[in-house]
Amino acid sequence: MHDRTSRGALTTTDVDASARDGAPSRVDRYVVHGELGRGGFGTVYAVTDERSGEHVALKVVRLDDPAAAERLLREARVASMLDHPSIVRVRDAGTASTPDGAMAFVAMERLRGLDLRTLLLTTGGKLSLDPSLEIALQVLDALATAHARDVVHRDVKPANVFVVDAPEAISRPTFEVKLLDFGISRFSAGTSGLASRTAPGSALGTPGYMAPEQLGAAHTAGPRADVYAVGATLFEMLAGQLPFPAES
Repeated sequence: MHDRTSRGALTTTDVDASARDGAPSRVDRYVVHGELGRGGFGTVYAVTDERSGEHVALKVVRLDDPAAAERLLREARVASMLDHPSIVRVRDAGTASTPDGAMAFVAMERLRGLDLRTLLLTTGGKLSLDPSLEIALQVLDALATAHARDVVHRDVKPANVFVVDAPEAISRPTFEVKLLDFGISRFSAGTSGLASRTAPGSALGTPGYMAPEQLGAAHTAGPRADVYAVGATLFEMLAGQLPFPAES
């Protein structure tokens, strides 16, 4: 996330001074200060790296959920391959033992602002033309870097687009946007040993943002599927609704 004074979290708000009940006090070399958020694929904490003294965000999942742990570590491997200002920067990843059990973790830059889904909730579901285009263009630029490395994101949507310093930022001519969550990304076969394991006939992504070819054939989704998802997201920012209902 983007702190006012330093790089370092993935969050929509400032963190509380103390960790919530149940949070580990540390993971590997990272001292936990508080919880930033949680979802179906892990919990994110505000932490300090004891080695460097920097404040970063740490996403963790328990190793007793092997599918979630594999997705998290895959996300880290993919993001670490992609050097672009609009792709969230991964600093470290691994596994660690804690009093609460073994965990997989990813340390990433700490951001301050809102994901686009939350931002749209604060603006009545729409944005004006200029910030909408700025967001779409930065996401497309990030995807161009990913596609050049044979990486297809496959889950571009407002929840995976982070607007740094939002909501204030969208009143400025330019602002920072970060593309998040490469956990279900697809590689062309043989790319760094990380070719997609998606089974033929399966669907991956988020209905409403998925290109037609992703429905029932996610293993074939290429860069055009990501461009489609950006188009659907841009349509939503401008119109306040998706171009097609998810059930259609």
